[in-house]
Amino acid sequence: MKRILLFSFVTVWISSVFTFCATRTYSSENGVYVGDTLVKSGNRFVGVSFGDGGAVAEVSSLEQAMLITVCNNVPVDTCVIIDNYNDIWAEGENIYVMFGVDTLCFNAWKLPREVNMMNCFVANRGWKNHRFSHTFNISDAACDCDFFFQAYLPSEIPAWTKRTMKDIMANDIATLFSDDKDRTDVLRRIDVGAKTPKQIAAHYAKEHERLYRKEFDVADEEGKKWGPKYDYLFKMNPAYECGGRYITYRFYTYRYTMGAHGYMEEYYLTFDKVAGRLLGVEDIIEPKNFDFVIESLEKKICNHKRRNGETDSNASADLASLGSDFSTVLKESVKGRIYPRPALTENGLVFSYQPYENGAFAEGIIHFVIPYSEIANILKIER
Repeated sequence: MKRILLFSFVTVWISSVFTFCATRTYSSENGVYVGDTLVKSGNRFVGVSFGDGGAVAEVSSLEQAMLITVCNNVPVDTCVIIDNYNDIWAEGENIYVMFGVDTLCFNAWKLPREVNMMNCFVANRGWKNHRFSHTFNISDAACDCDFFFQAYLPSEIPAWTKRTMKDIMANDIATLFSDDKDRTDVLRRIDVGAKTPKQIAAHYAKEHERLYRKEFDVADEEGKKWGPKYDYLFKMNPAYECGGRYITYRFYTYRYTMGAHGYMEEYYLTFDKVAGRLLGVEDIIEPKNFDFVIESLEKKICNHKRRNGETDSNASADLASLGSDFSTVLKESVKGRIYPRPALTENGLVFSYQPYENGAFAEGIIHFVIPYSEIANILKIER
């Protein structure tokens, strides 16, 4: 099952936007609250709840979700969903969990003990899991600061892959501490040539802590040192391969600085493995057909806006409106306007808009997918 218009929410916000059956049950004996019901049959149902489900979240300001099976108002089984997901819904006895532009399907009455979304999509592909985490605080801080990195990569890691990781993490970590467009100058540089992904991640974890201590590790009048919670998460995994030459990675990043909510980004980038470079609009679409693709994209944006009672359907932005958040990795300039960098996926050509870019924060990340059936004859890349 595939949806053309896809939404992404950090899990802590999903509870406010679910529109399922809205059956709510509380069992005082077990102390379990079960939120919106997904599937119901007789005296049992499967609902969704939030929390760590007995597992420890890698970055503590992110919550995990649980699918709870309840029979006669008593919870009898749980399924923990690990990793950020975009949406959950049910049709019949099937429960669908969306991860980026892809969807997993489970039978409601045969749920596994846990679902690790990223692992499900990279299983049996021979990709190595690179993980690194780091936690720190200052003496009187109430919360720890967490840094978490995870990347699935081939056994031979080309230099362009490491450069991409470096560029994204450098931009994100610097964003936590500077609003200037030249903010990466606050970071110590790293030569990624001979470094492993974990070593690159460790470098930016140290930079995260160094800049944090520079900003907050100062004693007050009573000699106490206090600093807010600053978390950072970076994940990437292969999402699609095309013709043996092109590969698309999915990226998910999250930054939290003690505000009302954190800021997440989810996007897809397609690379030419032979040339070792990131592809843009003109690499994927014939320039003469660019306007046709954008018209199709804007129709999808317009349809989405109408459902929310809005009318603006602009697919692009100007540089001034993006300000210091502009990144040439995520976006590119075409005909004097800034567009999300498109990517090839199994579902079609995707344009990803981050929170606030084409809707309110509560709408989350929005992926607009143009099916290949609409653009098969105008792609420069053979699938």
